[in-house]
Amino acid sequence: MKKMLLLSTLGFMISPLINAQEAPSSRLERIETTGIMVAGYRETSVPFSYLDPYAPAGMGVDLTFKVLDAVREKLNRPDIQLRWNPVTLSTRLPMMTSNTIDINCATDTHTKEREALVDFSVSYYLSELSGAVRSDRLINSLQDLAGLKISVARNTTTTELLQETLGKDLPFTVTYYPTNRQALKAVHDEEADVYINSDAIIGGELLRMNSNSNLKIVGFGGEPEPFACMLPKGDQEFKALVDETFVKMMQSGEMTAIYNRWLVNPVHNYGASLHIPMSHQLELLYQSPSDQAFVK
Repeated sequence: MKKMLLLSTLGFMISPLINAQEAPSSRLERIETTGIMVAGYRETSVPFSYLDPYAPAGMGVDLTFKVLDAVREKLNRPDIQLRWNPVTLSTRLPMMTSNTIDINCATDTHTKEREALVDFSVSYYLSELSGAVRSDRLINSLQDLAGLKISVARNTTTTELLQETLGKDLPFTVTYYPTNRQALKAVHDEEADVYINSDAIIGGELLRMNSNSNLKIVGFGGEPEPFACMLPKGDQEFKALVDETFVKMMQSGEMTAIYNRWLVNPVHNYGASLHIPMSHQLELLYQSPSDQAFVK
């Protein structure tokens, strides 16, 4: 059984393990020195990274464990442990840039802007811009959003993508919420007309709502956004190990199996499926892995 150290969700952020003047030259060297790999996780991002109920679970969590196996093998240190550290939409980047965490595999879109601060692995999911609307609303395309009240979560790429896609000629009002759940609840409570995000994130939030709500998901199409693991900036040795691990999984079919486990089969502890079969674009990505950033 893999050993894990789970930080309390009410605890403090762990401080950098080694003084900057004594810091090893690479993340692998630090992990070897401390005997610990520190991974970020989200508490509510079903099906990618969430607490289930006391330990992290999800597609991104499974990928983190595969990286842990690769690190143990490369360092010939089967005793390397995994320490989980909770992150949020607003803390995920600072925790990586401050060397608090070594890796974060959740719902992080690889963008050119974020490349200035962190590196990314090869992508493992392509998200479709979608909306959660009440079942009685006739909203089927982006053009139908004109004049509507839109809810989004702060510190996401959603608003920027909307502006790029719709342009400035289509009026709409955006209200920002601290979390995805609050943004979705705004639609449920009729405070907003549509909640915009990734198809899988919306599906996960609907599962978490745990009710027979009158909401449905509408796909808006457009260029898919690549989700990838967030990595330390400039550490090519660590990134190469993560990329090699994922590419082998894509070639062997293991990545597809993990995808189906979380996005096709019933999600553990929820008893329902998101029913998101692998897209043709993602199949092609697994055939030709890429770490390219999302281009608007």
